[in-house]
Amino acid sequence: MTAPFKDSYTYDISVQTVHNEQRWFRLELTPLIQADPSLLSDLALIAHTDVTEQKQTERQLKKALSEVRTLRGLLPICAVCKQIKDEQDSWNSVESYLEKHTHAEFTHDICPDCIRRLYPKYSNILDKRP
Repeated sequence: MTAPFKDSYTYDISVQTVHNEQRWFRLELTPLIQADPSLLSDLALIAHTDVTEQKQTERQLKKALSEVRTLRGLLPICAVCKQIKDEQDSWNSVESYLEKHTHAEFTHDICPDCIRRLYPKYSNILDKRP
């Protein structure tokens, strides 16, 4: 006689409680081999575990991961104008590329070196700063 199934199976099921809560259970089915092949019944061991907390943690982690964006690897950047080539081979300003690929937002300012170079007549204001 053969078992109704040869391998163990695991199922995660969701159950709605009478208090309208969602609970998750993991069911594990394992076939039991009869020592006496003349017996006509097939047996299986069924175990269940409450995995609600694990499922809630998984859901929170998935949500957090969907909100996280990181840049990794090499970015092709123009040595002259500093634009970055994206996955579609389009060239983007550093600002637009980073806004698309991270949660960064930009404001603009001019650093002291650029003020001195571009606006020399205003650079004396910088020299008076403490």
